[in-house]
Amino acid sequence: AERGYLRETGNLLFHLALVGVLTSVAIGTGFAYTGQRVVVEGTTFVNALSDYSSFNPGRFVDGTGLAPYSLTLDDFQVSYRLPGTPGAGQAGDFSADVTVRTPGDEENTESVLVNYPITVDGDRVFLLGNGYAPTLSIRNPDGELVYPDLLLKAGGAGSPLFFGEECYGFGDATLAAARLLGLLSRHPGPAADFFAHADL
Repeated sequence: AERGYLRETGNLLFHLALVGVLTSVAIGTGFAYTGQRVVVEGTTFVNALSDYSSFNPGRFVDGTGLAPYSLTLDDFQVSYRLPGTPGAGQAGDFSADVTVRTPGDEENTESVLVNYPITVDGDRVFLLGNGYAPTLSIRNPDGELVYPDLLLKAGGAGSPLFFGEECYGFGDATLAAARLLGLLSRHPGPAADFFAHADL
């Protein structure tokens, strides 16, 4: 009888601990948030809701109480896998040197590595990927600049695509944009004619 009593007590303690763990996880995720931003070398990210590319708040986060800080991407280093090795041409490793500014503190420089985030005012900042950011200029048929120095920011697979300051989605957006630019570059007439007759 005593053995059965101890077994039931252990069973009860196990389930109480399980409920406690689930409750802690639910409360923790409710007050947490995740966000992504494509940052080009030489530009600055400000930890404000309007500066995120995507923002996923917990149940109790509305984005108005974010910690005030900024990060400037000073330098980005990337090394690629050599020809003849597995994954040749892919990024083997990359890191980012950033300048961190928080109100009331002196600015400091830190390095963000893959799987080694930095902590800024309680937020963990991760380096998720790398990509390219060419500058494009668009001219009309008369050769006049319509959109000078537009920045095309595109990361790897699953990264958002930006044209200027507008975000045009995730996933295959990079490949679709590159293909569209290639088609437009080979079209002899104005872009308006291309879109008028294209089977899209």
